[in-house]
Amino acid sequence: MKTGRKPFNIELLIERGIFSPDWKEQVYERARTGGNKLHFANLLNISRKTLYRLMDRSDEFRRTINDALQISEQWFIDQALTRWGEDGAKGLNSNFFKYYAQNVYRDSEWVDRTDITTDGKPITNDNEISVKIIKPKEEDED
Repeated sequence: MKTGRKPFNIELLIERGIFSPDWKEQVYERARTGGNKLHFANLLNISRKTLYRLMDRSDEFRRTINDALQISEQWFIDQALTRWGEDGAKGLNSNFFKYYAQNVYRDSEWVDRTDITTDGKPITNDNEISVKIIKPKEEDED
């Protein structure tokens, strides 16, 4: 939980009628059909900005949303694998899958990575990069 913010109590949202008592089950149910954070926010009748604030302020809410995203990610992968098996991926848009997964399931590390190393050591600072221009050997003239 971030400092400087009051601890947030989900029970208060339920008490005020903002969330229904079964809000977790509703979120998990939506996740089982591929829901993402936008779906969860709409389901709970809150904005995406409010969803992020609640995730920031409430450990319970953050855990629920993160667990729901994990369920959703599994559904998404299962859909792609099923589609792949049906027709050899003819109908599977791999670019859509890649970019959707990278943006929606970021915490699962669906990202393109390029690892650059030098002498087996990671480059941690641009100043460590150097380029040497090696002149080709001149051929012996006979």
